[in-house]
Amino acid sequence: MRSKWDIREILQKNAVTVMFVLLCLIGLVCSGQTVSYVMYELFGRLSRNSFIVLALIIPIIAGMGIGNFLHHYVIQTVEVDMMMFGRNVFFRSYFYSGLITLAFALFVNGMMFYRLRKIDMIESLKSVE
Repeated sequence: MRSKWDIREILQKNAVTVMFVLLCLIGLVCSGQTVSYVMYELFGRLSRNSFIVLALIIPIIAGMGIGNFLHHYVIQTVEVDMMMFGRNVFFRSYFYSGLITLAFALFVNGMMFYRLRKIDMIESLKSVE
């Protein structure tokens, strides 16, 4: 009969986690850094990344709400008795606008990549233009 805390079964079920912890401990020992320094840097990076993610997500959600309100306002303003427009904004509208924005961003990034690659960044810092 197997016990609830069988070590082999626990190691088999959590092999990836155990390997990750072992590799982290080996890396910590090999780096020569103190645990407190590594934890300080780790939490600092996590907090900065979390702030960046929130700084990106909050305006997107606010923009969706403001855009929805603006859509209703414009539709109600331009409606006349003989013609009515749809007042619903569907999820696929947000999806399509996201795809169009992504395509535009990739296009601009692709166009600028080669131009920015030609610029020597160190020399451009030295010049006064």
